[in-house]
Amino acid sequence: MLQDKLDRRAALKARHRAAIVGAARDLIDEHGVHALSADQLADRADVARRTLFNHFSSLDEIVVACLEAELQAALASVEDAAEAATRAADGPTATATPLGDLEDLLHAPDLAGAVVRISRLLGGPGDSTRAERVQQEAVRHVSAPLVARLLARHPGLTPLDAALVTTTVMNGMAVLAAAWLEETGGVLDDAARRRWGELLDHLFATLRRGFPAPPVTQTQTQTQTQTEGA
Repeated sequence: MLQDKLDRRAALKARHRAAIVGAARDLIDEHGVHALSADQLADRADVARRTLFNHFSSLDEIVVACLEAELQAALASVEDAAEAATRAADGPTATATPLGDLEDLLHAPDLAGAVVRISRLLGGPGDSTRAERVQQEAVRHVSAPLVARLLARHPGLTPLDAALVTTTVMNGMAVLAAAWLEETGGVLDDAARRRWGELLDHLFATLRRGFPAPPVTQTQTQTQTQTEGA
């Protein structure tokens, strides 16, 4: 009897949370993140206003939950594609390196679309202070399953190195996404999707080879010559 009551309470809590996040995503898509209000959200989710803050400490935390849902949906689709490719190959296709594993995983079929939806949740380009704070919190949550995936697929990898490579890639993708949105305006046509793929390739190629040394200037050459001659 007690267990049934606890189960019903947990199910109701899960439904309320899902309703709040779903309503928030709809409202943000319709009106933008800055128009989101507790009263409007409670009305759309069909819950009491106090119920919002039984589940979330602030509206920013609700936006973080929306971001997590968007990122997790994108990663789930990538995982499905990776599993389908493995089955089609009739055997395991584990990548040789953790970085290569992340590269395969993040070349998602519609990751560009997820970037556009995430930018709407963050308020679009230019809203840097709030967007960075919320984005960092969401990335922190979503990075955890990526780290766990790397540790499971690469037994010799330490937790520290798994966290380092994942954080480096995720931060690089944040920079890449901002540049891509600025360049394309977030228009999802064929040219923009191709450009997204090119930028992803550039990110992973740069991480593999390292950053090129800056060109030596004439002043530096003269200084080096004088030092050697002294």
